[in-house]
Amino acid sequence: MLQFDLLHTDPDSHALLTRLKVAAAAALLHGTLDVDDSLWEWSGLVMRVSDRVRRGCQDIVEARHKAAAEIRVKAQRAAEAGAVEAESEADARSVAKVVARHADGAAPDRHSSSHPGCPPGCLTSGVKRLRGQGDRLAAAVDYATAAQWVDALDGRLRPGPQIGQVDGP
Repeated sequence: MLQFDLLHTDPDSHALLTRLKVAAAAALLHGTLDVDDSLWEWSGLVMRVSDRVRRGCQDIVEARHKAAAEIRVKAQRAAEAGAVEAESEADARSVAKVVARHADGAAPDRHSSSHPGCPPGCLTSGVKRLRGQGDRLAAAVDYATAAQWVDALDGRLRPGPQIGQVDGP
């Protein structure tokens, strides 16, 4: 039994038949049933133009598929980066909250009037989920400092000018 796949056929497989039909249609338009050399040459020109148009359309479709794939990859990367960013922001908010809470005197045993602010150990005990994750804690402190939620001075953290924004604007 013969199997025919319309989606995966060679676009040029019927080129001669199509050229013959174009030449025959031109002959009919000229009032004859005979396809002479000039009509055959002309039909060849029509087919070459048709081939170029088809290739151009295929290139456009391929370019659009490629662009769509690139957009999907960028969207996936942005989503992944957004998840990392959200985690970093959540960590930074936790750091800022610990600093604010301790600045209000919630942990007087770790703070002294001669050395105000949170020492590094204060954060590792205050932000338990970051315990043992030095790089992540450092990134959270950097984020909180950049957001001006905390100020770093002499190795200690104090509430920054934007500490009131920690829970949102």
